[in-house]
Amino acid sequence: MNEVIMGLYEIEEQAGKIMEKSSQRRQEISESHRRQMGEAEAELAAEMEGRLTILRSQLEGQKAEEIARLTKESQEQM
Repeated sequence: MNEVIMGLYEIEEQAGKIMEKSSQRRQEISESHRRQMGEAEAELAAEMEGRLTILRSQLEGQKAEEIARLTKESQEQM
């Protein structure tokens, strides 16, 4: 009977160790996931900023062309 109780204690101890390792691994995965999400967000923000810069530049060019065209038309009408 004593051997059975000792066996149960050993099983319980091993189960506790397994649960502890599982919890640690879960935390590691969670931290890794958070880090990856942060990196992905930073990359996306940088890409969006680059695209916005290009669009602003294109719009500035279009605006300048339109102003030049309207100025020319105004001068021709005068």
